[in-house]
Amino acid sequence: AIVISNHVGFADPFIIQCMIPYRRFYFLAMKELFQKKFVGWVYKNIFLSAPVDRQKPSLQTIKYCSEVAKRGNVMCVFPEGHININKDSVDSFKGGAVLMAYMADKPIIPLYIEKRTNIWHRYRTAIGKPFNVRELVGPTPRQDKIQEVAKMLAEYEIKLMKLATENTKKK
Repeated sequence: AIVISNHVGFADPFIIQCMIPYRRFYFLAMKELFQKKFVGWVYKNIFLSAPVDRQKPSLQTIKYCSEVAKRGNVMCVFPEGHININKDSVDSFKGGAVLMAYMADKPIIPLYIEKRTNIWHRYRTAIGKPFNVRELVGPTPRQDKIQEVAKMLAEYEIKLMKLATENTKKK
């Protein structure tokens, strides 16, 4: 499967792995993290991350992620493409995750992580239903259909945000 999530901080891979501890996740991480020896080692060996150039994502990266998913592993990507500092919104999603899921013929499973307002608050999360990307995109993965599905997934992520936060608001 391809898991997609909003991106609230550098600890997101750890949070996601703790949410579903019985499965091992693979992640994409910005290539700049791998330039620092210790941080790069942590992301590569502990979070099983592969580097991605956010300015010029390559087809090779998308193929790698779809192959990881085809082998039965769970690939997690952050389709916003950056850490979102605005806790009240979800930025638009890029289409790479949709293409990965299409190529792997695996579902996309959205999840949401609420940004903590201070270190003593716990993380609130929501896991959504799986989406069959092949049914949504159709027989041929056209760019406009991929972007349409990415937009639909971002809208669904907003529903997950409301679900995760609705019971936490003070009355």
